[in-house]
Amino acid sequence: MALHLQLHPGSLLTSGSWTYRVQFIVGQGAFGTVAKCTRTADMKTVAIKIMKTEGIYMKQAKEEVAALKRVVLLDPERSNIVRWYEEFIDRGHFCLVFEHLDRSLLDYMKERYFQPMPLKYIRLIVQQLASTLDHFKAAKIIHADLKLENVMLVNHQQEPFRVKVIDFGLSNLVSGVVVGSYIQTRPYRSPEVILGLPLTEAIDMWSLGCIAAFLYLGNMLFFGMSEYDMIRDIMGIQGKPPDSIDSTTCAWKLKTPMRYRKETGMMATMMRWSNLTSLDDLLHFHVSSLNSCHDVVGRARNKPVPSSLITMEAQSAALPCLMSFALVLHG
Repeated sequence: MALHLQLHPGSLLTSGSWTYRVQFIVGQGAFGTVAKCTRTADMKTVAIKIMKTEGIYMKQAKEEVAALKRVVLLDPERSNIVRWYEEFIDRGHFCLVFEHLDRSLLDYMKERYFQPMPLKYIRLIVQQLASTLDHFKAAKIIHADLKLENVMLVNHQQEPFRVKVIDFGLSNLVSGVVVGSYIQTRPYRSPEVILGLPLTEAIDMWSLGCIAAFLYLGNMLFFGMSEYDMIRDIMGIQGKPPDSIDSTTCAWKLKTPMRYRKETGMMATMMRWSNLTSLDDLLHFHVSSLNSCHDVVGRARNKPVPSSLITMEAQSAALPCLMSFALVLHG
């Protein structure tokens, strides 16, 4: 049996309830294939995620279904999450059917040649995602893989900058997340995950801050080829972790690049794409909107954290550095 189900325009996928006709293949990745399809009974357009048959991907599909059964209890419109319709198996391939959405924020940024977005549009996106995290927190859920690729524009022509969150393959209840789990894509990975510290919903807030920074800068705020590079990059902007973090209780301690190379055989990345030394340096970006930038930094220093998110911030062992930036855009 082929790992990828061989599909082309016109191919049919059948569940116990519906038949779907493939319009075209949206993309193909490590997990499998995503196809834009038409539900033949009512001509509704949907997106179907067709998993590979390899055991690890079938296991991941079942885990995603378990996560979807938790988030399906949330209102998909108010919580800004993709609407999930059904799952089925066709020719041995696990298939997940979702509402069809426009395109990801990453695709949108590519179309803009990664030019920074105006603050007024970033604010609209962050407000929606902050609301999503508020709903997740109430349900005690961690998404664990928030990134540009997993935030979709719903219908940009009709509803500009309306977004929804997708891909719950790594999602779990807070109580079910194991310290040391390999979660979050590296440029969006929080210090708690890197340092092997206890995890809370705050790790998603960190990722939201990284998303906001990317839209604002047109590039990753933190980027490294390893977790060592990442923590050095984060410390370059935020300083050392709090003294309350005991390096003997986590699988980490800061090493010099020379010692790191000697112990691991890996070369540390010595260059960064920007010279940012603090979030205040964001003032040097968007020069044409300087008043708005001063407003952002000023409000980030003075604005109180919304009560709905205050526990999330307080529980974070590493105190996410992008909290104030994301929250000020939220308000």
